[in-house]
Amino acid sequence: MLDRYRLSEKGEYLKKFFTDNGFWMSLLALYVSYFKYKQVKNGNIGYLIDLCLELIKKGKANDYLLAEVLLYKATENTRLTLNDVREIFGVEISNKVQLFSNRFLERETFRDYCLTYQVEAAKELVENNEKYDLPRDGIFLERYAIDNEEWLILLALHLVNRYFTGMKRDDGSPEITHVVRVACDHIDRGVTESKKIIKALTHDLIENTGMAPEYIKKVFHSFNIANDTSRLSRKPEHEENPDLYFTEILESEDASVVKAVDIENVIGNAIVTYTIERLRRKTTEVKEHGLEMMKVARNKYDKFKGIFFSCRNHIKNIIDSIERYLAVVDIVVLFFKHWVLIDKNMEKMNSLVQDLDVEIKGDLRRNVIEELFSQMKNNIENLAEHQIGINEQKRRFFDLVKFEKNPLP
Repeated sequence: MLDRYRLSEKGEYLKKFFTDNGFWMSLLALYVSYFKYKQVKNGNIGYLIDLCLELIKKGKANDYLLAEVLLYKATENTRLTLNDVREIFGVEISNKVQLFSNRFLERETFRDYCLTYQVEAAKELVENNEKYDLPRDGIFLERYAIDNEEWLILLALHLVNRYFTGMKRDDGSPEITHVVRVACDHIDRGVTESKKIIKALTHDLIENTGMAPEYIKKVFHSFNIANDTSRLSRKPEHEENPDLYFTEILESEDASVVKAVDIENVIGNAIVTYTIERLRRKTTEVKEHGLEMMKVARNKYDKFKGIFFSCRNHIKNIIDSIERYLAVVDIVVLFFKHWVLIDKNMEKMNSLVQDLDVEIKGDLRRNVIEELFSQMKNNIENLAEHQIGINEQKRRFFDLVKFEKNPLP
């Protein structure tokens, strides 16, 4: 990673500690303060990072306190405004930051206060060996957020990366790669509204981790983000009634845009990812519900009709290719089914030939029958030779095409 995007060594340690323990306000404050101080070439952030490390060592590791420490005097020493703090961190932290700045004019006095301040630390602090590496698109998104000071996008990125760590998609890729790709596709299409990109990042969070919407609301100080993340999450009742799922999504512009881009990503990789049975189910669902949702959304949300139109057309083309692929699979499976039946009858044919060999020995038309018998044996031998090649092709076919249940008899 380029140097200008790197935190200091102590900053990287804090980043890891905050991520391990879910100190999201502290993580956000670390990034905001670090890069805001870097803009004005003010080294005060190093002192604040050291103070955080000291508080952690003394057992005063509390998310809000550490965030407030990192933001101390930031509105005076950098281009960060109090309104920025309120918008990013919420009213509670904003008020505390203002109070500390007015009350403690010298940082040493502020340090003494923090070290003697009675605060309840998080009860179960952890430090694990997870590295929380970002995929390539994730690194791009991190740099994009820093360059554009989209701090809540940065927070969402590290939040989902923390909770998706160790999770794999059906194709074996890390779970984080999908949501990051969906978020990047928004940016590529010119959709740069932070809430849409945040929802693109969090759209699978509840469904795949069981995270409560209330927790998302707390982290982002936003009912809207929590509500749409919940709206984008499939629930048990949606399995029997997918139309209900897409109808709920259509109630929100943001959720509709995210879902359109999400479907485009999923269906584009479906042949490689899904079993044949699941591929059929997914294709049917998208044709019957997903494409219809985009058609309705195109008329309902005029500002983004171009995205709905392009996603819909692209998905229709992909589905056409998938249906052709499935038709070829059906033909090949039918061929192998017939071959399996021939294979199963070969032993019976060999047995009959042996019986005939005994029966014709005393026959007056022995020469004629022996000639027919010889031809039958040659045909069986040729069939056996072909069987070796067919079995190899069958093995290759089933390596490439995955089924939930073997379709052959």
